[in-house]
Amino acid sequence: MKKLDEVRNVLQYYVLANKLQTSITDVRNNYSTADHLYGSMILAIAMNETDQLGKVLRMMILDDFQKLYPYRLYVLKSGSLFEQEINEFHKLQTKEARLAFKYKLLDLSFAEAMLEGKELDDEQKINMARSILKDACDCSLDEMDEIYRFYALHARLKHKVRTGWDQNHWNIKTKRLERVSEHVVKTMMLALLMESEFQYPLDMDRILQMLIIHETGETLIGDITPFDGVTDEQKKEIEHQAMTKAVGRLSHRDALLDMLFEFDEGRTDEAKFVYFSDKLDADLQAKIYQDQKLQQSLSDQSDNIVFANKEIQKIKENGASTAFDIWYSFDHEIYACNQQFPEFSMLLKMARDNNLFHLHEGVLKEKVELTEKEHETLTNLITSEVNALYTDNNIDCVYMISDQTEQKESGSIQITILLKNGVHSFPYCEMINRINRMIDKKNPTKIDVYFQYGHVQDNLMVAFQPQDLSRLERLAVSDILFDKSGQTTKLQNDMKNQDYLNQHYLVDYIPPMSEAVKRKLKMKI
Repeated sequence: MKKLDEVRNVLQYYVLANKLQTSITDVRNNYSTADHLYGSMILAIAMNETDQLGKVLRMMILDDFQKLYPYRLYVLKSGSLFEQEINEFHKLQTKEARLAFKYKLLDLSFAEAMLEGKELDDEQKINMARSILKDACDCSLDEMDEIYRFYALHARLKHKVRTGWDQNHWNIKTKRLERVSEHVVKTMMLALLMESEFQYPLDMDRILQMLIIHETGETLIGDITPFDGVTDEQKKEIEHQAMTKAVGRLSHRDALLDMLFEFDEGRTDEAKFVYFSDKLDADLQAKIYQDQKLQQSLSDQSDNIVFANKEIQKIKENGASTAFDIWYSFDHEIYACNQQFPEFSMLLKMARDNNLFHLHEGVLKEKVELTEKEHETLTNLITSEVNALYTDNNIDCVYMISDQTEQKESGSIQITILLKNGVHSFPYCEMINRINRMIDKKNPTKIDVYFQYGHVQDNLMVAFQPQDLSRLERLAVSDILFDKSGQTTKLQNDMKNQDYLNQHYLVDYIPPMSEAVKRKLKMKI
């Protein structure tokens, strides 16, 4: 289950990183930690003082993350590298560390000066910027002016709310909605987490640079969603014009424009990765709002222009019950069709099936939809065998658990038979083998179904070995089909009250499998 552990790690740390946009560090400007990071990193791009810009960007974002969550990064595969770069930054040991520190100070200076000087005319603002930059870089006056212009344009995104959350779209019920700048920073953190856990053979420094400027067009044209009446072709043309204008006359404008067009056209693997990171961040933010109970119900969407879209109407008619159901249905094929980065699809599915704020609690679930025929076949196979087991006086209890497996995409169903204490197990070993051979022949689905056996006392005795604890924890998250003595049910209830369960990956079949089996059993027993 290694890949699922890695997916869980990415999602857990992404949720932690969400605090970057909710921690207000500049009350006067209402700027979050992420807003400050964004301004600092835009300055790094505009001033272009090293060929290791990716490292500079990484130092800044990881330092702020560690301030919020000390000693958490070491859990990640790249944790030791991250800690090394943070220490390098703190000690100002290298050129990149000193640059990162400088950009953070400059952003603070600019934010304060722009607030104090908001009534100044353009010439006065330029002079203000020159006074801040004159001791910070070896630039001509024209170069300083272009750096300030680029920074000031992007600073607009610290105030620009992401359109998808506003009153005309999903009307999220919170006082402070996500800003575009904050979205950008979270896409970068998402990319860092994914690269750490999945070790892609990509140029991550270029990806980070592409991500920090990927919303450059929005500085002039705003945030256009797929539901705002603008075609993809129109949006692309408008954005390309805005990008060209926003980059201005920076000395490295051609390199920046090439990077922006590379992203927009998906020319490289890095550009495709940036595109998926951009899309997935929006989907995950929608799920965070859902899990925080900040999304409006689907019955309260009269002003939502999204619902004018015929595809959205069809998704709702097909059974979507929450706002995130619609987000998932609308976007999941984007990732599912991509074979190069399958982890994006896995992240979205795990987010769909679990509360993002409960990922640390040990039990993850995946929803797997069954056809009517699959459901009926599996229910009948399991029920017929369990009914026969109930008539055996040596069998006390039968319980069922559905697991995710990396070998079986649709998961597996495991049925455990508990013999009464003192009953010899040898005859039942052959019986279980017979049952499993029969099921293998009659089961046409992709779901693995198998029976195993033990004794009631096996669950009551723990030898402080990992396998013993794992067995009890699996019992806690299983469905008991019958329990004649009640001993196993009592133990299960005790285990359910434990504060923490180790990691288990379960499947919720739709329609539910265990409920259907128990209904049929109750009719005969």
